[in-house]
Amino acid sequence: MYVIIAGCGAVGSQLANTLAKAMHNIVVIDEDNKSFEQLEPGFNGRTVHGNTIDVDVQKKAAMAKADVFIAVTQNDNANLMAAQIAKKIFSVELVIARASGEHAQLILARHDIEIIFPVTLQIQKIMEVIS
Repeated sequence: MYVIIAGCGAVGSQLANTLAKAMHNIVVIDEDNKSFEQLEPGFNGRTVHGNTIDVDVQKKAAMAKADVFIAVTQNDNANLMAAQIAKKIFSVELVIARASGEHAQLILARHDIEIIFPVTLQIQKIMEVIS
């Protein structure tokens, strides 16, 4: 599977490392070159330096051939815009975006974009632990 991940912070780098070990083709986009240092030494994917909402950066990552696009930057607006570009311009079938605000969740849902809502996931995990 060809997977593009926007954001190489704690979540994005861990996701990239995990997917790369599972032998998927991974491309990670981030504006900060230092973020790529979080990738494991044996990371076998590609990195693209740039703003994830820039269409040219998404082209450089070969978004047109992506099976999955995952936006997990810390910025809801960037995730929202990057996800919409991947879905509408490049016709990526499965687009997933992290969103912490209700406004972003509503917009993502309208555009057939899967939503990761960290607060809900954290609450679910806590409830599992204390039940």
